[in-house]
Amino acid sequence: MKEKRLTRPNDPQLNRHLAAVVARQTERGPRLDKAKSRHEIDGAVALAMAIDRAEAPKPEPAQLLGWL
Repeated sequence: MKEKRLTRPNDPQLNRHLAAVVARQTERGPRLDKAKSRHEIDGAVALAMAIDRAEAPKPEPAQLLGWL
């Protein structure tokens, strides 16, 4: 999203979730968190997980080395 490479539908519920999320820096890297405790951010977290999975390098296919 920071790089403006993502487009999304103008969905009111997703808009609320994205508006309620903040990125906090931790010792393990950035973390998505709620701006206020009463807000829901499930849609934002799911979107971030989907982007991470889509951009992850594809694993090499397993090779059968012989009979076990």
